[in-house]
Amino acid sequence: MTTFAYVSTSTRDTGAGVLVVPVFSGPEPGPGVRETRLLDAYVAAKHTGKKGENLLVTKRRGDRFAADAVLLVGVGAKDEFDVPALRRALGRVAGSTRRFGTVATTFALAFDARRSAEAVQAADQQPMVPPQPTAHTPPVMAAQPYTPIDLDHLG
Repeated sequence: MTTFAYVSTSTRDTGAGVLVVPVFSGPEPGPGVRETRLLDAYVAAKHTGKKGENLLVTKRRGDRFAADAVLLVGVGAKDEFDVPALRRALGRVAGSTRRFGTVATTFALAFDARRSAEAVQAADQQPMVPPQPTAHTPPVMAAQPYTPIDLDHLG
């Protein structure tokens, strides 16, 4: 099972197989995008932040993020982004994140405090199997509070 973690720490320090960050139409960077310094790569790929415009960037020497890869996910207009849109966007990319094992995301940080808690709670309501720590669990993720989601039931 892939473990999804909502993170509120710096994306530069978040160790995970893949870090999933939202990009709004424009493109306008969502939480964590600026820290990864990958918005220029997203734009160079001719993406504008429309729903479904995703870009996977694997870590290279000198990159300013700790994850093995970053998935920039186009989620559409910022003023139309809500909890159901969050669930749909994460559901659409679930298949491409499974191979990374541990997935961290900043999606919930796109909301104010009340709606952020609602976003995490909505994810909690998905049927899931509790995560089992393994030798492959990055220490930074094990030390952080997170909400696991069974990706097979997202969508």
